[in-house]
Amino acid sequence: MKIQTETKELLDRYQLKEADIVMVNESHPIFSDMLTRPITFTAGGSGLNSMRGLKWMLKGTGKVDFVGCIGQDEYGQILSKTSREDGIDTHYQVITEHQTGCCCSIIYQKDRTLVAFVSAAGHYSFSHYQTKDVQDVVLDSEIFYATAFFILSSYETILAVGQYAAQSDKVFMMNISAPFLIEGFWDKFYAVFQYADIIVGNEHEATAFAIKNGWNTNDFNEIALRIAQLPKINQSRKRMVIITQGARNTTVCENDIVTQYPVPRIDPSLIQDTNGAGDSFVGGFLSGLSKGKSTAVCVTAGHYCAGYIIQGTGVVFSKPSSFDWDTDSVSVN
Repeated sequence: MKIQTETKELLDRYQLKEADIVMVNESHPIFSDMLTRPITFTAGGSGLNSMRGLKWMLKGTGKVDFVGCIGQDEYGQILSKTSREDGIDTHYQVITEHQTGCCCSIIYQKDRTLVAFVSAAGHYSFSHYQTKDVQDVVLDSEIFYATAFFILSSYETILAVGQYAAQSDKVFMMNISAPFLIEGFWDKFYAVFQYADIIVGNEHEATAFAIKNGWNTNDFNEIALRIAQLPKINQSRKRMVIITQGARNTTVCENDIVTQYPVPRIDPSLIQDTNGAGDSFVGGFLSGLSKGKSTAVCVTAGHYCAGYIIQGTGVVFSKPSSFDWDTDSVSVN
C-alpha cells in the first residue's frame, strides 16, 4: 500500500533526506501524520505495481492474479479495493498480528522520499500457498512472476513456484529487485534463481551480481551473457536476461545473443517521477509475453509502460493505454 503526498514539511519534521529510501521495522509516526493530510492511496509495492502495469497494457483483457499478505486493518481494505479497481484478482492471506505493509511517498521537486514498513507483506505463509484457492490459480497460470524481495517473505513459497514452473515447463520470471538481496542473501537467491527462465534487473543490481561472482567487468553485455549461462534447472529453454539502465539502452541476452534496445527519448521537462519505471517496464514486458509477442515487441511494450508512468507521480494509470500491439515501434506520449 502506498500513501503519497507532496510537501517538504514532512521531510523536515522527520529528518528525512530528499530522494532517500528508509526501511523501518515498526510503525513510524509519519504514517498517522500522513492520514491527516491531502493524500493519494495507490496499490503497491513492487510486484503489485508490475501486475497493475500488465493489466493496464492488456487494456482490460486477460486474467492477472496476485498473491500476497495483508493485515486485517483499514490499509488492507484499501489495498484490496484499489487492486480490484485496477482489474487484479487478488488472493490475499489476511493476518491479525501484523498491519498491512505501507510505504509513505513524499514528493518534493520531482524527487521522492520513501519510508517503507513491510510488516504483513513479510509474513506470507507457505500454508496459504497450499490452499485450494491459490493452487487453482497456480495450475491455471502459464507465466509466473516474483520479485526477489519475496525470498524474505516466504522463501519456501517462491522456491515452490520455481520448482512447479520448471516441472510444468511454464515460464518463471524473477526480478533481482535490490543489490542487498545478492550481497546478503546469496544462497537463497541463487537457489531460486536457478529456476528463473527470465531474470530482470537494473544496472546496479547487475553490477552487484557481477561483483558477487568475481567477474572483473562492468560491461553489461558480458554480464548479461554470463548470467544467462549460469546453471539452470529447466534446460528446455535458455535463460533470458534483461538489464535496464534508465534512459540508456536496455540490454537483453536471449539464446546467448546480446541485443541493445534503445529507450525512446522523453522530453526531460515531462518527467516527474522515475521511481516506478522498473516495475512498470516489467508490467509492459509481461503484457507482450502473455500475448506471445517477440522479445522486441515485449521490450517496446516495457519501454512504453515505463515511459508513461514516469510522466506522472506515483504508479498511477490515469488514462487508458494507447499502445499499438500491431507495431514493433511505439512513441511514448
